[in-house]
Amino acid sequence: HAAQRFWQERLPELPPHPQLPLAADPASLGRPRFERLQGQIDASAWQAILSKAQQQGLTASAVLLCAFAETLGRWSARPDLSLNLTLFDRRPVHPQIDQVMGDFTSLTLLGYVPVAGERWVDRARRTQQSLGEALEHRCVGSVSLLRQLARGNGEQQVSMPVVFTSALGVPDGTAAPMDGPFAHQVFGLTQTPQVWLDHQVVEANGGIALNWDRVVGLFPEGLVEAMFDAYLQSLNWLAEHAWDSAPPDLLPQAQAQRRAQLNAPVDCVPGDPTLHQGFFEQARQTPQRPALLWGEHGTLKYGELADRALRIAHSLMDAGVAPGDLVAVSLAKGPQQVACVLGILAAGAAYLPVGVDQPLQRCQRILQQAGVTL
Repeated sequence: HAAQRFWQERLPELPPHPQLPLAADPASLGRPRFERLQGQIDASAWQAILSKAQQQGLTASAVLLCAFAETLGRWSARPDLSLNLTLFDRRPVHPQIDQVMGDFTSLTLLGYVPVAGERWVDRARRTQQSLGEALEHRCVGSVSLLRQLARGNGEQQVSMPVVFTSALGVPDGTAAPMDGPFAHQVFGLTQTPQVWLDHQVVEANGGIALNWDRVVGLFPEGLVEAMFDAYLQSLNWLAEHAWDSAPPDLLPQAQAQRRAQLNAPVDCVPGDPTLHQGFFEQARQTPQRPALLWGEHGTLKYGELADRALRIAHSLMDAGVAPGDLVAVSLAKGPQQVACVLGILAAGAAYLPVGVDQPLQRCQRILQQAGVTL
C-alpha cells in the first residue's frame, strides 16, 4: 500500500521515455531484430571513477545511470526522460531460494529530470536519491505502473522502451567462471519485446563491459553509434575530471563543426533584396495572379496575400513591435502561416518558426532563450 501511494504521487509527474529521433514507426518493423554495440572502461579509469564516487557517497550504478540518462537527453527532444530499470530481486521466501535456478528479474521506473546549470555531482546525487526511492517501492512493478499511466492518460498502451541493467555488485553477475573454456564470452545479445534500446553493464577484467542492444532499422543511421561513443567519452571524462563542474557537452565534434559551419555569419552583398521585397513587387505587378494553392480548390492571389500581410504588419506595429525585434510564429503550414511571415518581415522584424507539435516545455524554452517580443 505504501508503494502504491508513492507511485500515485509520482506518476503524474513522470517524464515520457527518451524522445529520440526515429527512422521508422516501431509498429511497422514487425518482429524486431537486435544488434549489439560493445565498449569497455579499463581498470585504471574505472578505479578512478569508483574512488570519486566513494568520496561523494555515490554508488557505481547510480553514476552510470546518470551518465546514460545524460547521454540520451542530449539526443532527445527534451532532456527529462524516464527509463525502465531491471532489478535482481531474489527475495528470501524460502530457506533454499539461493539454490533455485530461474529468472529473478523485476522492473521499475525511474524519472530523470536534470536542472540547468547544476554540477554533475549534484545531478548524480539526485539520480541516486530517485533510484533509492524507486528501489524502496519496487513491489509495484513497471508493468503495473505503465498500465496505470495508460489509464490516467486515456491511452491503450504506454511504453518505456529504453532499459538500464546494472550487474555491478551482483555475485557472479556475469555468470562466467574465472578460467576454463567458458571464461571468455564470444557472443551475447538481449532481445526483449517492446524494447528499443537495452543497456547492460557488467564487471570485466577489473573494469566494466558496456553493451547496448538496439533494434535494427528503428533509428537513423549512425545515431546510436554516435550516442554510444558520447557515452564512453562521458565516462572517461568522469575518470579524468572533477565532478563539481557542469556536465560536458556530449555533441560529437564533427556535428559541432558542421553546425558551426552552417550557422556561420556571411557578409551581406550591397544591394541584395530582402526576402519579402520580391513578393511585394510581384503583388504590385500582377495582383490577380495565384500566389498560394492548397488542397483541391484553395487559392490566394498575390494582391490578397499582400493585403493580409500588410494588415498583420500594421497590427504588429500597433502592438509595439519595432524593426529588428523577433516575433515567433507557431502555426500549421498553410496560407495564414505565409501571411504571418510576410507581415512580420514587412514590419521590419524577424520571424522565429516554432513547430506546432513541439512539447509545451520545449516551446517555452525556445521562446525564452530567443527573447521574442511577441
